[in-house]
Order: sequence, then structure tokens, then C-alpha cells
Amino acid sequence: MAEQSRLALLPGYDTAPDVYETPDLTDDTSEQESTPTLSLDENGEFSDRSAGEDNDECISHRRLQPRRARVLFGGKKEGYSRGGSGLYGEEESLKARIARLKREAVECQTQVQGRDEEGDMESLNRLLSELEIRGTRSRVPAPRPEQSEQPVADEQTLSRATDFDKRISALEKCLGVSSLDDPVPAAPVLHSLLALDEQFAALTAGGSLSSIEAASARVTKLRYDAEQLCSPSEDELLSAEDVNKLRQMFGLLGPLGNLAPTIPALMNRLRSLRTLHASAAEAEAELESVIQQQAEVDHQIKAWKEGLERVEKAVTEAEATNERNARVVESWVGELEERARALLSA
Repeated sequence: MAEQSRLALLPGYDTAPDVYETPDLTDDTSEQESTPTLSLDENGEFSDRSAGEDNDECISHRRLQPRRARVLFGGKKEGYSRGGSGLYGEEESLKARIARLKREAVECQTQVQGRDEEGDMESLNRLLSELEIRGTRSRVPAPRPEQSEQPVADEQTLSRATDFDKRISALEKCLGVSSLDDPVPAAPVLHSLLALDEQFAALTAGGSLSSIEAASARVTKLRYDAEQLCSPSEDELLSAEDVNKLRQMFGLLGPLGNLAPTIPALMNRLRSLRTLHASAAEAEAELESVIQQQAEVDHQIKAWKEGLERVEKAVTEAEATNERNARVVESWVGELEERARALLSA
């Protein structure tokens, strides 16, 4: 009684007696005297076991196959409708089926209390959870087959490439290295930084407030002079030729602005050329001095050569004179020897 009162509190519980219609028994089926026990095997299929089979090491020799049962009981019978029905023969909804399965699960739990059949209960709970998951999945609309991931990936790649191209173009314009044919050149960041650095160095060069005040006064004076020069006067009006020249110069400002990034490299080249020209001039002067020194050395060598020739000539003449003197002396010695012999013989 306590069990019936507890089940009566469940929502949608039918207190009417259950009436089931079973088909006629075939020749190959027979009733067993023992009361079968409904259990759930590992594959999620229900099988009935009797008390004698439980004693035989829990081996089930007879199994209830759900597919065969569906085929067997799937025929149209009186008082039975496929797909489940409510109390008044109306179509059973998914929520009603889940509620009915939960009620049956509660009944099974009450029947197996005090028994060691935790594996069957876990399998039953798992089946119920799978049913709930399938019910939630059936509510989610299936994706359309014509939608593929490849076009989405291509669109994402194209958008990233476009964004990257825009960022590179903006960076080139900021750095002043964009195309030279751009009619509206952007203010380059590097030249702006260099100008700011020069201004900051000019402001901090004096190191005192007096130099800054003097520079400010000078700037004010230069501005006043510029305003005076810019003020038009009848005597200082520009001629048509000067105006044309100014317009031509103003038209050249655009290309010159585009060439601004190449000016530092060009200035470095010009400085290198100036250094080379100065070095070449110094080398030319040194070469001229070396040539002059070489000419002087050649003149000295020529003078030394002439002196040597004179010395050689004098030495040759002295040798000839010595030879003649030697011959004269030899003749004198011969005469003296003859005279000495004559005196000794006398």
C-alpha cells in the first residue's frame, strides 16, 4: 500500500489497471512455470531470467530480442496503436514518453531494492540519459548540406589578406616610401621625427632661458620682415615672367615631395663625392710636388754624372801623364846606370 501511495504522487500516473494484449502463442514458444526476471544485458537489450537460471551462474539461455519483438508486435491490433497513445487514444509526445520511461525506471528501482544489480541500474540510467540527449538533439535543426566550410575559409583568408594589404599601404604612406606617382603625398613620419628632433636640439642647445628669449626675439623679427616682404606694393609687383616661374616652381613641389625619401641617400652620396674630390685635389697637389722633386733629383743626377765624367777624364789624363813620366824616369835611370858602370870600369 505504501508503494502504491508513493507511486500515485507521480505526475501523470495512471491508477487504472494495466491491460495488455498479447498475440497468440506459436508452436515453437511455450510458457515457463517460473516467473521470469527482466534484466538488462551489456548490449542494452532486455532478457528474462528465472530463479533457476539465476542459480546457474547467472547465465541467460533465453533472451528477449527487441527487434524481433517489434516485428512480432508491429502488426495492427485492436485496442493497440503504434507509436504509443495517451489515455484517450491521442498521440503520445516526446515529453510524455520520457516521463513514462522515468516512471518505469522508478518502478524497476523499487523492484530491485535489496538486490546486487547495480550494473543493470547503471545501464538503465545510461539508456535514459541517451534518450534525453537524443530528444534534445532532435530539437536542434540539422545543418544544411549545401553549406560547406571551404567557402567560409576562403572568405576569411580573403578578408585577412585585404586587411593586411590595407595595413601595409597605411604603413608605407606614414613612412614616406609609397609610390612616387601618388598625387597627394602623406606627411612621412620619419621626416617629421627628424624635424622635431632638430627643433628640440635647437631649443636645448643654449641651455639657458636667455638664449631661448633671444631666439624668440629673432624669430619675431624675422616674421615681421617676412610680413613686410609679403605685403604687396606697386613698385615690387611681380612681372608675368616671374609669376610663370613661380607657378612652375610650385608645380614641381609635388614631385619634389615624392622624392623626399631619397634625399638623405642622395646627400650622403654628395658628401662622399665631395670627400673624394677633396682627396683627389690633395692627391694631385702631392703628385705635382713629387714630380717636381723627381725633376730636381734628375737635374742633380745629371750634374753628378757630368762631374763624374770630368773626374774620369782627369784621371785618364793623369794616368797617361804618369806613364810618360815613368818612361822618362826609366830612361834617366838607364843613363845613370850606364854612367855608373862607366865610372866603375874606369
